[in-house]
Amino acid sequence: MKWRDCRLWIVGALLLLSVHGYGAFKLAPIDPDLMSGAPHLVNRTVAFTPQKLFETVPQGVANLRYGQAVFKGHTIKFIAFGTPNSAGPDTLIFDTNGDGDLTDEKRWTGMAGTPTGKPIALPLPDGSTYEANVILSAWYVIFRPTSLYQGTVDIDGQACKAVLIDLTMDGFTPDSRRDLLLIDINRNGRFDIDISSATNVEYQFLGGEIYLKGKLYTTTLDAQKPDVIVQRYTGEQGSIDLDLSRLKMRPKDFTLDGYLTGVSGSTSFHAKKDYFPMAVKGRRTKLGSGILTLTDEEGLQYILQFQMGQSLELTPDKPTIIALGKLNPWQINVYQSGRTIRVSQSLTGEQGIVYQRAYAIPKGQQTSAYGAQGPAVRILTQGGKELAKGAMEYG
Repeated sequence: MKWRDCRLWIVGALLLLSVHGYGAFKLAPIDPDLMSGAPHLVNRTVAFTPQKLFETVPQGVANLRYGQAVFKGHTIKFIAFGTPNSAGPDTLIFDTNGDGDLTDEKRWTGMAGTPTGKPIALPLPDGSTYEANVILSAWYVIFRPTSLYQGTVDIDGQACKAVLIDLTMDGFTPDSRRDLLLIDINRNGRFDIDISSATNVEYQFLGGEIYLKGKLYTTTLDAQKPDVIVQRYTGEQGSIDLDLSRLKMRPKDFTLDGYLTGVSGSTSFHAKKDYFPMAVKGRRTKLGSGILTLTDEEGLQYILQFQMGQSLELTPDKPTIIALGKLNPWQINVYQSGRTIRVSQSLTGEQGIVYQRAYAIPKGQQTSAYGAQGPAVRILTQGGKELAKGAMEYG
């Protein structure tokens, strides 16, 4: 081989590596440290189907259920059943060779009533074994595998550990939006997942665009390997930034959670202070809702909930500013029925922003929109005599 051809081959190989990351994901035993922040995502739930999947089933069974799942790329049908005296199904039989005959298959008994699951080792057509703890109920089966597809993805030149999860056990497909990609984006050795927030940056559904640290990326799934390629989104986009100068406090830090609506539907996001300006797809967007969490120098937190009533024009050359705190005059509505007085507020600002709620989080409590004390209200006569007092309640 000539040196010039050799150099071209090396350059081509390096370019290929830079695009495809670090190779296919491999099944490996679950790393307890890596998954310590997301143990719930290990479980795979398979609902039973009303479709009759077998012509012949064992005699004398009761509470018969049919199911189908994909194990390491192999689609396997199974049944769950109990005895006439059992409260529900407690036995599983898998058609591991796919011949529709369950008489030569192993019966996995005593599978019900175990909150942590009972272990199985399922032989597969390729000679390998699928190992998991199984929890059987009357409506579904939970498989808690001992191994997951683990690998590494390249995020702007940084190698980040990742796990690919077939969430519904129906197999990896290129166009699936039900497969999960966990990325250790902050590279602290574990996935930081808050299941109550779909906007967590280390918890992403494949398909479409995803947000990572305020930037837009696309994910491409090679279902055969399987492998995932994460690349920066290069389509039409602009960016948004926050102007907090009108707020009374000067936050040391802040985060914004919400969702954006545009031509491609809704996209949820979680953005920290250093994620701004934050990339946004398209030329027009609307912040459907926002929860701004402000932290002061003493570590106290304040929550501002709002939504925008108008769309934002996006430009590729400079951020579109969302100015919070530019308020219109308050609208206070007072209603009286007998001795009961009701007060409601309507607080709006520029850019069609509707301010729904603002409150402080008491020190030592978790950030929550529920149960927080609303603003105090006093109703006075023109001479200053107090007629009524109380506190605003959410809703």
